[in-house]
Amino acid sequence: MADKEKLYKWRGLLWQIIDDDWAVARCMKDNCDVRWENEDDVYDNVYTTCPKCGNKVELEGERREIIEDIIKIINSDKFKGADIVNLDDEYITVTQSKKEDDDYWVRASISENRKGETQLMVLAGSRKSKNKTQLFIDPQNERVSFDQNNDHPREVFSKVNAIFKKSSTLVGNK
Repeated sequence: MADKEKLYKWRGLLWQIIDDDWAVARCMKDNCDVRWENEDDVYDNVYTTCPKCGNKVELEGERREIIEDIIKIINSDKFKGADIVNLDDEYITVTQSKKEDDDYWVRASISENRKGETQLMVLAGSRKSKNKTQLFIDPQNERVSFDQNNDHPREVFSKVNAIFKKSSTLVGNK
């Protein structure tokens, strides 16, 4: 959700997001909450007027649609720079989560291998012992591998279990 203390400039007005489904239009000259005119009439456009300075702005469309549009535009900012990965021909946004731990750290990402196939890479380690491992999970070939230049996954994890559509792979103590 957008920051309630920010004002967003769009279509000749400043916009303040109040909650998930409401925004307030403000005058560009003095930040005053504007008055909406002829919004109940059947017109193609609505007008806003600043009660403080009289500045008038014409907006195309109905008030509710305009407010819905600004909320959608502002909320789209949270996906700027997001990685988009094609899995099974569906586009999904890759999210990241962080959990602080004094000893262990984990980083995961979805990427493509040299052949252009989708893979999951997990890099994990211990801050205390400096052990680290890098796992590669290949869902298309249902295979798990690890970087030979780093520690074996058993040095960092007690076990790793990758479950695929037709098989599963267990790395570690059984």
